[in-house]
Amino acid sequence: MKKTALALAAVLVSAVTGAQTPRHLDPTVVSQGKELPRGEVVSHDSKVDAVRRTSGASKYLQPLGGWSRTESAEAVTYKTRFRMPFEWIDRQQFLYMGRVSGSFDVVINGAPAAYSQTGSTPGEFDITEVSKEGANELEIVIWKEPVSRRLENDRPAAPPQIEGEVYILSQPQVRVRDVAVSTRMEGTAGLLELGVILKSHLLNPHDYTVFWELINPAGEIVAEGRKDARLEMRREDTVTFFANIPRIVPWSHEEPRLYTLFIKTQNEGRFREYLSFRVGFRNIGLDDDGTITLNGVPLELDMREFTPPGDPAAMRETMVKMRREGVGGVMLRGAPPSREFYALADSLGIYVASRADIDTRLAGESRAVEGNPSNDPAWEAAYLDRVMAMYHTSKNHPSVSIFSLGSRAANGYNLYESYLALKALERHRPVIYTDGGGEWNSDLVEGQLSKAQGTAGAQSPWLTLEAVDVAAGRFRLSNLRRITPFAGEAAYKIVLGRRNVVSSGVVPVEVLPGNAVEFTVPIAGVKEGKPYTVAIEIAGESPVGDYLPDGDPNLKIFRRLDQPLTPANRAVFAGGEFMSGE
Repeated sequence: MKKTALALAAVLVSAVTGAQTPRHLDPTVVSQGKELPRGEVVSHDSKVDAVRRTSGASKYLQPLGGWSRTESAEAVTYKTRFRMPFEWIDRQQFLYMGRVSGSFDVVINGAPAAYSQTGSTPGEFDITEVSKEGANELEIVIWKEPVSRRLENDRPAAPPQIEGEVYILSQPQVRVRDVAVSTRMEGTAGLLELGVILKSHLLNPHDYTVFWELINPAGEIVAEGRKDARLEMRREDTVTFFANIPRIVPWSHEEPRLYTLFIKTQNEGRFREYLSFRVGFRNIGLDDDGTITLNGVPLELDMREFTPPGDPAAMRETMVKMRREGVGGVMLRGAPPSREFYALADSLGIYVASRADIDTRLAGESRAVEGNPSNDPAWEAAYLDRVMAMYHTSKNHPSVSIFSLGSRAANGYNLYESYLALKALERHRPVIYTDGGGEWNSDLVEGQLSKAQGTAGAQSPWLTLEAVDVAAGRFRLSNLRRITPFAGEAAYKIVLGRRNVVSSGVVPVEVLPGNAVEFTVPIAGVKEGKPYTVAIEIAGESPVGDYLPDGDPNLKIFRRLDQPLTPANRAVFAGGEFMSGE
C-alpha cells in the first residue's frame, strides 16, 4: 500500500508543478481535491434521525437540483446555487457527486476547487475553504472527450450529464471519515469487528469518545460499547471494537437478516455526530478448490451477469422477480450501480460480485507500447483509483461477496498491482478477474462460479417438530436449513378435555443448521388414567425486517421488506390425546 500511496502522490505533484497536458487528457492525473473513497456516511444531530436513515431529513445535508446547462466545443457545464447555513460555520463542508458521465471539474464561486478523472463511482470533495456562509455558486464542468474513455469501452459515449444525486454534506471538524465492518458467525453467535475511522481538521489535540450499539429488527439493543480516543492535530486514527454477540441470525439468501449499527461521538460533554449503518453477519471464504463458502458451508451460486436498470422502480421490480425465480447472485456489468442497488441486494439476499469500472476491449490484447492500457504504467494510478473506489464504497454491504477487477481489459501490470492492493485490504472475500486468461491475479475462474445448479428459495417448511416420548415430555426439533441457525422458544400447553389448560410455559430452544435437538417440557397437572393433549408451538423472531423509530425513540416499529420467499419461523405439534401413566 505504501507503493500505491507514493504513486498517487507522485502524479498529483507532477500535475501541480507544471504539466502542459490538460488534466482531463492526462492519464496520470486521477484527481485533485478529492476525498478518499468511503461508504455512505451521513451526519445527523439525533439518534432518531440517524437510525431512520432518511438522509434528506438531516439538517446537515442539502440536496442540490435546479441545474442550468451550457455547452461549449469541449465541455458541458452545469450550474446551480446552494446556501451554507450559519449553523454550518466551524464545520467541514463536502460536495457529494453520486455519478457523472465522465471526467469533470468542480468550480465553487468561480474558483477551481477539484477534479475527478472518473465520475462513475461516488466521489466527495472538501469545499470548506472555497465556500462561504450564505449564497454559493457551484459549477460542474463535464469534459466531452476525456482520456478516461479508454477505460470505459463497455458502454457507448453518452452526452455529458449528471446522472446521480448531488448534495452538500456537513460534518464536525473531528468527524467519522469512514466505518469498516467485518462480521462472522460461530454457531449461533455473531462476531463483530468494527473500525470507526476518525479524522481531525483541528490544529490542536482533542479527546473523543466513540459509542456504538447494535440494534436488532425488533428495536432491541443486543450489544453496545464505548472507547476513548485522542486525536492529534489534523490526524486520522481508527478506533476499533470487538464483540461476541449471542443469538445472532446470520445474513444469507435463506434469511437476509439486517441489523442496525448506530454510532455517536462525544467531545467535552457534547455529542457531536450521530450515524447509522445496516450490517449483516456472515463470513465468506474460499476453499482451496475455488469453492465459495458462507459460514463454512459451500455456497451454490447461479451468478448471472446483470446491469441494473437506472430507474429505481424498474430496478426493484427486476431484482424481486429474479429473487423469486431463485437467482442467487449477480455479476455486475456496465457502469457501477447506485447505492440503492446495494441496499436492495442486502434486503433481498442477493449475492453481488462488485466490479471496478474498467473495460478496455477496444484497445485489443497487445501488451506492447501503445497497446492495451492495462499494461501501461502511465495508467497505474487510474486503475488503482477505480479499484479502490469500488472496494471502499461497497465493502460494508453484506450482499457484496466477490470483488472483480474489471471486464475485458486484457491483462498486465496495472491489473497485477490492482489485485495486490485489493488483497492487502480484503482478508476473506474472493478477488477475481475472469477475463485475465487464467493468470494469478484472480482467486477463481468464471467456470467455478457457474458450476452450481442455482440457489433455490428458502425451504418450506424448514423446521420440523416430532415427538420422541410424549409421556416424558421429550420432543425433537430439526432445522433443515444449510446456513441459518434457529434460536427461539417452544411454547407448550397441557390440556385436559377440550379447553382446560392445566399447565403451560416456554422452553428456549436453539438448533444449528442441518441439525436437530431434543428438548423436554414438563408434563404437569394431569391425573392418572385421564386423557390429555400436548400442544407445542415453536416460534422465533419475525424473519426479516428493518427497525425504524417513529419520532419517539422509545417507540419501536417493525416494517416488513419485500421478502415473499421467507416463511415464518414456526413449527407446531398437536399431540392428540394421551393417557397419563402410559
